[in-house]
Amino acid sequence: MFDLGWMEIGFIVVLALIVVGPKDLPKLIRSISSAMTKARKFYRDGVTSMHKLEQEIDIASGKYDSDGEPNIYELLPDHIKKSMISVEPSRDKASNEAAQKAYEDAVAELKEKMEPAQRSSEDDSKASSVV
Repeated sequence: MFDLGWMEIGFIVVLALIVVGPKDLPKLIRSISSAMTKARKFYRDGVTSMHKLEQEIDIASGKYDSDGEPNIYELLPDHIKKSMISVEPSRDKASNEAAQKAYEDAVAELKEKMEPAQRSSEDDSKASSVV
């Protein structure tokens, strides 16, 4: 702990016997032991409180669910999250409706472009079958 050898510990014990005296030395040892126990408990409580605070922050930020389980989505790498966002439907009804309308408009536009080409190919096939 303090990197003390047996010689240093023996010197401290002899010095304590001389300064405090043999009668009060057990009381001193008990009080030091009690103080160290309280310090360890105080440290342990502080560390536990910090872990609880970190967990609450993670829950609030969405990294963990309310039951303390990790949010699987947050554990994924960024490139996978980006690809999921591009294919995942939105949870907002208005944006879903706007995306659906844009899709339907694009399909209608493609159909309009394809109809003249289909008509001309049908005309070509009719003309070749007549000949």
